[in-house]
Amino acid sequence: IKVVNRDPDHHMLRGGGADFFSLPLPLPNHTQAHPMCRAGIVDLTCGARWYWLHAHLFVVDHPYYARTDAEGRFTLDHVPAGKYD
Repeated sequence: IKVVNRDPDHHMLRGGGADFFSLPLPLPNHTQAHPMCRAGIVDLTCGARWYWLHAHLFVVDHPYYARTDAEGRFTLDHVPAGKYD
C-alpha cells in the first residue's frame, strides 16, 4: 500500500490482523509504502493520539475482486475472455 498523511500533524499507521506493522507518517504530503505480504483483513488504526481513526483493508492475492453494492450487484472488470464457473 502507499499512504499519504494529508494532515499537518504526525500520525502512525498501525496494522493488525492479517499483517502487523507500524508506519510512521511524520511529514505532511509525503508518501510512505508498506508491502502487504499476506491476504486477509488488516485493521488500520492511528498509533498517534487519534485513537478513533479506524479502517479495514481487505488484501487479496489475485486481481479479480469486487464489492457488492447495497442491492448485491457487482462487476468484475478486466477479466480475460473465457468460460468460468
